[in-house]
This record gives sequence, structure tokens and C-alpha cells, in this order.
Amino acid sequence: NIRTDALLFGESAGRIVISCARHHIEPLEQLATRHRVPAQLIGRVGGSYLSIDPWIHEPVEMLNDAWRSGLSTALGVRG
Repeated sequence: NIRTDALLFGESAGRIVISCARHHIEPLEQLATRHRVPAQLIGRVGGSYLSIDPWIHEPVEMLNDAWRSGLSTALGVRG
């Protein structure tokens, strides 16, 4: 029972996001299992979209623009 934004982007204790090459996924999952650490694949990196199924599927270019201009937009400052 956790909000989606907190699940995906929260920084609560004991949770991390790892990005690795595709060929490292299985060994990483095995390592987590061996140490009884819950692990779940939530998305993949590459291409022109950020996809975290089923919640996010957005063009990286649009997300980059929003990230670069977010603060100035929120403050009403023109760049």
C-alpha cells in the first residue's frame, strides 16, 4: 500500500535503484536471492523513451526538457 510516486522515486531506507547491463540482470537477481534481498526489475534503459511498466512511457527528450527547465518554469523565470 504505497503511492506509485513513492514506490518509483522514494528514498526510504533500505531501497535502491540499480541500473546495469542486460547481461548482468540474472547474476544480480541471483545475488539478491542468495542474500535474501527482495529485488524486482522495474524497467529498462535505452532508446528514446523512459518506460517503467505500467506507469511511465514518455519520450526522453520531453523528460530532459522538463528536467532542465522545471525550476525556472516553477519560479516563472524565463531563460
